[in-house]
Parts: sequence; C-alpha cells; structure tokens
Amino acid sequence: MLASLTAVAFVAACGGGGGGGTTTSVAGSNVAMAVNATTGAVITQTFNGDPLVFASGINAGGMSIPGPATLTITDTGGNSQSFSISAAGGVTATGAMSYGSCKFTITASTIPGVVVGTTYTITTCNLEVTSSGTRIGDPATVDAIFDLGGFKASPRKKSILVRTDGTVAVLVGNSTINLPTVQLTVKTVSGT
Repeated sequence: MLASLTAVAFVAACGGGGGGGTTTSVAGSNVAMAVNATTGAVITQTFNGDPLVFASGINAGGMSIPGPATLTITDTGGNSQSFSISAAGGVTATGAMSYGSCKFTITASTIPGVVVGTTYTITTCNLEVTSSGTRIGDPATVDAIFDLGGFKASPRKKSILVRTDGTVAVLVGNSTINLPTVQLTVKTVSGT
C-alpha cells in the first residue's frame, strides 16, 4: 500500500498593502503520513517508548481492546519492533509489530478475544502532526497523534521544524525524522 502523501504546493506571495506587520512563511496545513512498510520506522522513532493512550480503547483490525488502553512501541533495531498494550481491568498483550499497515502479532495476551499467535492488521494507520501555522525555520512543539483505524491516541508533544521547501522534520533527541511536505503559505504577523 503506497503512502498517501500531502502534495507539494508552495505558495509564494509578495507583500503589498502597508500594514504594520512583517511577512513570514508558515506551514499552511497539518501533515499526515500513512504508515506502511516504507514509512513504518518513522512511527517507531517518533513514539519509541512513549505511552500512547487510547481513551476509548482500540476496536480495529479484529482486535477489541477495552479503554482506556495504552500502547507502547519499542524499537528493537532494524525492521523489528515490539509492542505492549495494557487495558482496562489490568489485561495486557505483547508481541511484535510490523508494517504494511500496522500489524500486531500477539505473543502473550490476557485480553479476552486477543489470541496468541494471531496477527491483527489495522489497514488505516497514520501519524498526524499539527504543523499548521508553524513558522518556517523556527523549531516548535506541536501535537503528534497516532491513529489506529480511526481510534486516535491522546496527542504527544513533539518538536518539529518546517523547512523552506515545505518538508517537516520531527526532532527526537539527536535524530531528525523526515515527514511529507506541507503546503506553505505567507501571512502577515505583528512584531518580529
């Protein structure tokens, strides 16, 4: 499945009108990236070790996990990731995570109906970053959201940088994780 990436649309504008503000370029939209075999590592790097809380649980891809449910993804090197889920009532599941959508292979489970040895595939799996309005070239802290089949985890704060070409980078420690391109717009802001 190919990632559906936001198209590049760079809008250049010249100042005009004599207002009292300055002109600056900002990201004109949020960025969303479909998770697949090519982009899956970005999810792991972005959320590695972060508890992702799904308040209403996760009911997608054949899994029915009561809420609140907490998913933690751990990068174990290369294309190998592990996950753990803890849910209401103290039930848990662990296993291996792979991509081409989001695939969860269960190696241990106390969650009723989540069966050991089964691979659950959630075809709608996205990383969403609220980059809209972020100034070009200025690092900013924004919300990053993991979406599993329409069930969205509570936002996690992440540092991003929107570059002059519209590409968005998530800054994680000393690493830079590149996301798709966003539309850039020019707006007038007060002050500098």
